Amino acid sequence: MSRPRNLEAFAAQQAKIRRAAEICIRRSGFHGAGIAAICAEAGISPGRLYYYYPGKAALIAALVHEAQQEALATLAPLAEIETPDYFGALFERCIDAALLAANLEYATLALEISAEATRDPEIATALADYTLTLKGAWSTAIANGQTRGVIAAHLPPGPLADLVMLVLDGAAGLRIADPTLDDMSIATRVRILLAPHFLGNT
Repeated sequence: MSRPRNLEAFAAQQAKIRRAAEICIRRSGFHGAGIAAICAEAGISPGRLYYYYPGKAALIAALVHEAQQEALATLAPLAEIETPDYFGALFERCIDAALLAANLEYATLALEISAEATRDPEIATALADYTLTLKGAWSTAIANGQTRGVIAAHLPPGPLADLVMLVLDGAAGLRIADPTLDDMSIATRVRILLAPHFLGNT
């Protein structure tokens, strides 16, 4: 792939292709979202797509990486929050992440990609990196809270981070199983599951 002359325009077109891929996967499933369909949605020729991505797996891996960066961006500001407000801010991030995971459009896309990761090594690598990186970010945020004395230290940060991520996955499953569950109901369940472990009341 030749070096693009205009990096900003190149990145914008890549983003447009990623959005098209999301639409097609949600509409038709992973295998129904072929290159031709994605290109039609993006308004480009199939041959043109390969200027921006080497193939479909690379495109999906880019979607996973984009989600990873967005998730990290929500946790990064925690380091600047004053100690008295830290617990509430961290717990708010947990609720927000759970509600995002429970968004039906997001959950549908995540499930399709996760299923394909069992068959495609490139997507599997991207998803594994996503999971490891996010676990590290949650672990760091929890460890900072423990150091400040606002999160119970009865469990190591790693297992608590695993618990957070399991709850986020569970929120997606709840919404898929029962689409009538509103955000408040899901947030309540997240609090019930996580608060005892964060506060040491287990």
